[in-house]
Amino acid sequence: MALAISTTFAIATVSFSAPRTTSAADPTTSGLAGYADYQTLQQRVKKLDEHPRIEVRSIGKSLEGRDLLMLVFSGKDDKIKADAKPALAIVGNIEAAHLLGGDLVLALCDDLVARVDSDEKIAALLDHYTLYVIPRPDPDGSEKCFAEPRTKVEGNARKTDDDRDFEVGEDPADDLNGDGIVSWMRVEDPTGKWMPHPNDPHLMVEADRSKGEVGRYHVYPEGRDDDNDGELNEDASLGVSLDRNFPHRYEAFEKLTGEHAASEPETKAIIDFLFDHRNVIGVFALGTDDNLFHPWKPNQQAESQRIAQHIHSADAPLQDFLAAEFKKIHGGNDCPAREPHAGSFSQWAYFHYGRWSLVSRGWWVPPMPLKPVDAKTAEKKSEGDAEKTVDENAEPKPAASEPAAATVTSAGTDVKPTDPSKPGDEKTAQEAGAKPIAEDKRLESERNAMRYLASRGIATSTDWASVDHPDFPGKKVEVGGPIPMATIVPPIEELAPIAQKHLNFIATIPEVLPSLKLVDTKVENLGGGLVRVSTKLLNSGRFPTMSRMGEITRAHQKLEIEIVSPLDAKFVIGSKRKLLDRIEGGSSREVQWLLRYEKEVPPALQLKFHSATIPPQSIEISIPAVATKEAKEETP
Repeated sequence: MALAISTTFAIATVSFSAPRTTSAADPTTSGLAGYADYQTLQQRVKKLDEHPRIEVRSIGKSLEGRDLLMLVFSGKDDKIKADAKPALAIVGNIEAAHLLGGDLVLALCDDLVARVDSDEKIAALLDHYTLYVIPRPDPDGSEKCFAEPRTKVEGNARKTDDDRDFEVGEDPADDLNGDGIVSWMRVEDPTGKWMPHPNDPHLMVEADRSKGEVGRYHVYPEGRDDDNDGELNEDASLGVSLDRNFPHRYEAFEKLTGEHAASEPETKAIIDFLFDHRNVIGVFALGTDDNLFHPWKPNQQAESQRIAQHIHSADAPLQDFLAAEFKKIHGGNDCPAREPHAGSFSQWAYFHYGRWSLVSRGWWVPPMPLKPVDAKTAEKKSEGDAEKTVDENAEPKPAASEPAAATVTSAGTDVKPTDPSKPGDEKTAQEAGAKPIAEDKRLESERNAMRYLASRGIATSTDWASVDHPDFPGKKVEVGGPIPMATIVPPIEELAPIAQKHLNFIATIPEVLPSLKLVDTKVENLGGGLVRVSTKLLNSGRFPTMSRMGEITRAHQKLEIEIVSPLDAKFVIGSKRKLLDRIEGGSSREVQWLLRYEKEVPPALQLKFHSATIPPQSIEISIPAVATKEAKEETP
C-alpha cells in the first residue's frame, strides 16, 4: 500500500512545474470543475432527449431514489423498434468515484448527436443497431464526490458496518482543520516507520532500513477516535462498490462488496435490464480496468473447471482483434494495467451474461519526463519559496492502526531536497551545505501524475498544518496530504477528443459482427406430395453468431431458422423451427427438410431466420412441378 503525498521540489539536475495546492475543497482548482453532479446530469440528458433519434428511460431507482437514467439511440425509421434491433450497451462510471467514465459517456453522446446527420458511418450505426447508454449507474455514490467535506468515495449510499461491530458509521474520518477536505495525518514519533521523502520534506515514504533510513512518523487518515475504542476511522460506512457487487467471482464478507451478490438496487437494475434485453450483442464499459490495451488472457488448461475465470481460447483471438483496432484509433501505447476487481461488471458481462465485453480506462496520465537543468538554474530555483503538493493515486486504506506499507509521494516539482536523517530539519540540502540528494524513484507514477496535473493548473494537495489532537496529547500532529480523488480525472476540456476516439471505435464494431444470409437454397418436388428443401446459412462476418462463453452459459439466444408453409405438412426430416449452434465467422451451416403433403403441394414456401442479436430475414422459394419421366430422361 502506498500513500502518495508530495510537494514541489528542485533537485540539482531536474526542473518541474509546480503543482497547485489548495486550502479548501474548491472544485475550480481541485480537478472536478465541469464534471456533472446529478442535477447537471439530468439537465444534459434532458437536452439530449430533444434529438429525434434519442429516447430517455429510467431502468430503476438508486437507494436514495435517484433515477438510473439511460439514453436509447436508434434509427429514424419509426417502424423499426429499438428493442427489436441488435444492440450495444455502453456503461459509464460503474465505480462511484470514477466520474471520468460518466462524463466521458455524456461527451460521447454529444459527439454522436453532432455527427449523426453528416457522418455516414455514425448514421449507419444507428440505422442498424441500437445503443443503450447508461452514463451513471451509481448516482448516489457519484454524488458523494461533490459533498463537503471532500473525502475519498468508494461505494454507494448503503449504510455499512465496515468494522462489523453491529454499529454503522460510528467512526468516520474527520475534517480536523476545517478546510473542507479529509486528507491525511502524520504524528511525529521516534517509533514511526515513515519519513519525509529524500527529495521533499512534505513527501512521506516508509523508511528503508537497508539503506540506512530511519522512520520518525506514524501516518493515519485524517480523523479522531470518535467511538473511543482505541482505533482511528475504522467505520466510515463506505457503502457498496457496484464494481465488486456483481455475481462473477463475488467475494462475500469483504468491505465494499455488499451483503450478497447483486445486493444493491443499482446492480440488480443493470442485471435485470440486460437479461431482459436479449438483443444486446456486446457491452462496452468505461471503467478503471482495461482489456483493450491489456486483453484478457486465455488458459486452455483451466477451461474444464466448473467456474470459468479466463476468457475462452476460442474468444480470445477476437478480443485481441478488437483491442488492436482500438489501439490504432486511440493512438496510445502506455495505458497502465489493472486487474478487474472480483465481482466486476465487465467480467460479469462476459462470464455470466455471455456477451462480448470490452472495458476502457478512457484516460490515464501521460508521461511527463523530468527536465534536466544546469546547476546554476537549480541553485536559483532553490532560493524561492516552493508550493507543497500531494498525490493520492496509491489508494491508502483507512485502518485502525497505521498502514502496513504506506508511502507519501511527490509531484516532482521545484522543491528543495532535504536530509531526512535529521528529525525536524526542514532545511534543504543546499542550505545545509550538503551534497544534493539524487532523485528518488519511489512511486514515480504518482509523481508523474502530479507533474501532469500541475501543468494543467489542478490543485492536488493541501499543505501540512499542525493541529491539536485529543488522541495524541503532547505530540506533534500535522494534517495535510493528497486531496481525495484529485488524480483520477483529467481536466474536463480533455474529454471531447477522447470521446471522439471512443465513438470512432464503436462505429467500427458492426463491421466485424456476424452477417448472415441464405445461400445455395434448393427445392425439389419429389412427387407423391414429398418436397425436399435444403439451404446454407452463411456467416460472412468476422465474428461468430455468439461468443463461446455465451454458448457455454446458454445466456445467449441461439439462431432460429423456420420454414413456413401455407398448407399443412408433415415433417419427415427436420422440424418447422430449428435452433442452430454457434456459426463461426466465414463458415456456414446446412439445414435440410423433407415435407409430406397429403393433398396438394403449395406453389411456394418461405424461409426465415433470426435471433435476438441477428436481424430477421426471409426469402420466398418456389416449388417446381414434378418432373415427368420423359423430362428426367432428357435432362443431361
